[in-house]
Amino acid sequence: MLLVAWTTAPVAAADEDWLPGGVAVSGINFVRQDHWSTCRSQIRNPEDEEAELLLSVTFKQTPFVQFTGSVWLPPRSRRTVQFPVRAQKVKAARSGVDAVEVQALLLAPGRPTPRLARKDGLMAREGEKSRPTTAVMEDGDDNWNAGAATAVRLALDKPRRLFYLRDSTLPDHQIGWEGLDTLVVARHRPHLGGAQLEALRRWILSGGRLWVMAEQVDPSFLARLLGNDWTCRAVDRVELSEFRFDGGSGRGRTLAFEDPIEMVRLYAPQWTVLHEVRGWPASLHRRFGLGRVLLTTVGPRAWYADKWVVDRKKKSRRIRVKQARPSLLDLLPLMGRRDMDRPIEAAPLAEFASDRIGYQTLGRSGVGWILGLYVVGIGVAGFMLMAVRRLEHTAWIGPALAVLASLTLIWIGTGHQGKVPLTVSEARIAQITPQRNHAIVHGALAIYSPQKHDEKGLLSAERGGIIWPNLRYQSAELLRLQWDDVDRWSWGNLALPPGAMLTGEFHSCDALAKPVGADVQFGPDGARGTIEPGPFGQIDEVVVVGRNGAFAPSISPERSFTIGATGTLTRSQYQAGTTLSHLQRQRLDVYRQLFEDPKRPFPTEPTLFAWVESLDPDYALKRSHERLSTTLLAIPLRFRPTPAGQRVSVPDGFVAFSADRGPGGDGSTTVYDPRQRKWIQSRDASLVVLRFSLPASVLPLKMDGGLWMVDVDAPGRTVEAFRYAGSERVPLKAGVRSIGPTEIDLASESVSADDDGSVYLALRIGPHPEMTAKWQINDVSLRVSGTVGERD
Repeated sequence: MLLVAWTTAPVAAADEDWLPGGVAVSGINFVRQDHWSTCRSQIRNPEDEEAELLLSVTFKQTPFVQFTGSVWLPPRSRRTVQFPVRAQKVKAARSGVDAVEVQALLLAPGRPTPRLARKDGLMAREGEKSRPTTAVMEDGDDNWNAGAATAVRLALDKPRRLFYLRDSTLPDHQIGWEGLDTLVVARHRPHLGGAQLEALRRWILSGGRLWVMAEQVDPSFLARLLGNDWTCRAVDRVELSEFRFDGGSGRGRTLAFEDPIEMVRLYAPQWTVLHEVRGWPASLHRRFGLGRVLLTTVGPRAWYADKWVVDRKKKSRRIRVKQARPSLLDLLPLMGRRDMDRPIEAAPLAEFASDRIGYQTLGRSGVGWILGLYVVGIGVAGFMLMAVRRLEHTAWIGPALAVLASLTLIWIGTGHQGKVPLTVSEARIAQITPQRNHAIVHGALAIYSPQKHDEKGLLSAERGGIIWPNLRYQSAELLRLQWDDVDRWSWGNLALPPGAMLTGEFHSCDALAKPVGADVQFGPDGARGTIEPGPFGQIDEVVVVGRNGAFAPSISPERSFTIGATGTLTRSQYQAGTTLSHLQRQRLDVYRQLFEDPKRPFPTEPTLFAWVESLDPDYALKRSHERLSTTLLAIPLRFRPTPAGQRVSVPDGFVAFSADRGPGGDGSTTVYDPRQRKWIQSRDASLVVLRFSLPASVLPLKMDGGLWMVDVDAPGRTVEAFRYAGSERVPLKAGVRSIGPTEIDLASESVSADDDGSVYLALRIGPHPEMTAKWQINDVSLRVSGTVGERD
C-alpha cells in the first residue's frame, strides 16, 4: 500500500517542465539601452488542470523593474508568450559575451507557493555606435542579400553585424520595432498576422527605413503593407547578363555577369526613380509617413562587388570585403538613423508639462492687502514714535513688521499648496504625416499628487500607447509593468511621492479620424493658406517655419492665414509682439529646443505649427484627477501651384539656400555646414557661391525684382557681390559692407532663375594682411518677386 501511494502521489514539476526554453530576445533579436524590444518564452503546463499564470522577466542590472505577461493554459499544453521589455542598462554580462543577463520567473498568483519555475538567460545587445542597425528578412540563406546589406553597413563605416528575423517572432506591437533603423525584405511572401503587419506599418510611418528587393518579394505583401501608397505594377521579368545603371551620381560603367541577374520591370507612378536600367526603374523610393520605402528591382549581386583589402587590425594579411558600387552609394542617404526624425527629447516636454502645474497661491488682491497693512503699520508706528520723540525704535520695528508680513505670506502660501488636487499635465508634439491620416506623437506627462499613491494598476491603458515613467522615485520598491494584451497594460506599485512631480515619456503612431493638413499658395502679397484641423478643436497660436526663416501669422475664424512678403521673424523669435505671457514664454522655450538644436535639424521642410487641445488620452489614471493637456501640431505645408501669368512675391523664409560649387565650379563649400545649418569661420580668402532654391509651386518664374540680405563679419577684408550669366560671374553694382548686414536690391541687376528654380549669387571675401584673422558669414536670405510662366 505504501508503495502504491508513493507511485500515485503527484510529483512537483521541475523548472524544466514549466519553462523548457527559458527566456530569449525576440522580435528584432537584440536589446538597446533605453529602447523597447521583445522577449519570448515557451511555457508548458505539465499538470492535469488549467493554469492562470504570470511570466515575469527582469534585467539583472535593474532588478526593481519587472515586465510581466499574463497567460492561460489548458491542461497538458504549451504556449509561446512574447511581450515588450525595455532595458535601462545593457552592460555586457561577461567579458567576450555581447549580451545582457535576464531572469524569468513563472508565477501562479493564486497558489500558496506562487513560484513555479525560474530560468536565467542572455539577450544580444546592440550599442549606439553601431547605428544605423540593420535587420534582414529573407528566404533560406542567401549570401547575396546579406552581401548587399553588409556592403551598405561597410560604406557607412559600421560593423557588418546583421540581425536575421523570422515571421513567427516579429513584434505585434509598434514599440517592439523601436531599436531598429533599417529593415531589408528579400522574402517572397512574409506570413505576418494582422497585429504584426500593423506594427510594422506604424514603425515605417514613425520613421523606419524599409528596403525591399522587389525582384524577390510578392507584390501582394507590399499591397497589404502600404495600402493605397503601393501604386506599382509588375510588367514582366527579365534576366540581364550585361547592363549599366543610368542616373544617380553619374552614368555607371557597364557590368557583365556570367550568371544572369534577375530584374523585375515595374510601372511605378508617384515614386521617385534614382537609377534606371534600359529605361526601367532600377531603384526608386517614396515617403511613407515620416519613414522611407526603397525598392531595388535588380538582383543584389548588381549592387556590390567582392574586393580584397588590407586588414586594418593586421596589416600583414588581406581580407575580402563587400564593396558598394557607386549606384549603391547613391542610396546611403535613404538608410540613416530613424531616431533623428524625433523632433525633440522628452526632457524639455516634461519640463513644460511640469511648469503648467502650479501651486494655488494667494491672489494679487490678498497680497496687496497684506503689503498695504505693512505700509500703514510702518506709517502709524513712525507717527506715534515721532509724537513721543522715540524715532530710534524704527530701527527694529520696521524689520519686525517686514518679517511678520513675510511669515503671513508664507503661512497662507503653504496652506494653499495643499489644495492642489491630483493633477496630470501632458505636452505632446504631433507630427502629421504627408498623407494627412496619421499623427506621430512624442510627448511627456507630469503627475502631481498631494498625497502618496502606490496602489496596484494606478496607471493603465486599454487601447495602445505606452508610458515610461522616470524611475527616480521607484528604485526602493518593485515596479511591475503588466501586459494583458497587445494594447492593454498597467503599471503596478507605481509610487507617487507626496508633493513631488512624477514625469514620464510616451510616443505613438495614431490614426486620425479626419485628415489634418495645411495648404499654401503664393500671390502678389506673399502667401495665403488654410488649415484643416481634423479632429482637433480650437487653434490657439500658429508659427510657420520655412526653409530659411519663421513667420507668426494670425488665424481668422475660418482658419485661414496670410504671410506677408516682409513678415519673416528675426532669429530665435517665433512669436509676434514684444510682451509675452508666462504661457507664451514657456512655448518659446519649446520652439527654441525644437528649431535650434544643431544635432537634430527640424523641421526639414516647410511646416506649420499650431497649439491645440489634446484628444482624449490612451491611458487612464485610477484615481479622480484634473487633466491639463496641450498638443503642438506639426503640419507639413502643401503648396498649391500659382496660376500662370500671376505675379508672386516669395518671402525669404521660403527660399532655401546652400553653399555650392556654382556654375563655374570654383565656389567654396567648406564655410557652411548644411547638416547643422551653421556658417563656419575661415581664415582664407574665398569665393562663396550661394544657390537659392525657389519653391516649385511658382516655377517657371520670370524674376523682375528681389532683395538679397547679407550679414558678414570680415573686418579688414574686401567683400564683393556677383550674379551669374550662364557660367560667367558678373559683379553687382551694389557694394557689400564687410561688417554687419547689407541689403542689395536686385531689381536692376538682371538676376534670373534657372528652369529648376535655382538663383546663383556669390560673395568674394578678399585676403587679410594678417594670416590668422578670421571672417564669417552670419546670415543670408533672398526675397524674390516676378511672374509665373506657362507650364508644360
